[in-house]
Amino acid sequence: MISFSNATFSKMDGVDPGSATTMLDGLLLQGESVRYAFKGSPGWVVFTDRRLVTVTVKGLTGKRRDHTFLPYSCVRAYGIETGGSFDVDATLDLWFGGLGHIDGQTGVISGPCAVSLKFVPGIDVREIGAFIAGKIM
Repeated sequence: MISFSNATFSKMDGVDPGSATTMLDGLLLQGESVRYAFKGSPGWVVFTDRRLVTVTVKGLTGKRRDHTFLPYSCVRAYGIETGGSFDVDATLDLWFGGLGHIDGQTGVISGPCAVSLKFVPGIDVREIGAFIAGKIM
């Protein structure tokens, strides 16, 4: 499961949705299709027509992968920061409710859980935001 205490994916660059479909073979629902796919650090973020999938690459060889499936119905809010003159990368922040996050130190359930996606220059974060809005509104 993704660690919501540090759920930041950075240097996300667009990849062919077909390669993400291949990577997620056997994990997608019947009829589910990949709309957007990005690869960066620490792994992949895939937007399907039904949910958001995060893939965190683990281990020394990178063959171990942690897949987290986040339904759009749990998205409570999102924020977009477009690139500027000096800070050219764009950011999409997503807040998820109803998931519950247990603090590792106190054991207290807190929320909402957040995921921050930082994209390389040239990615139209507004298009992705419009896609998210269409799924949650």
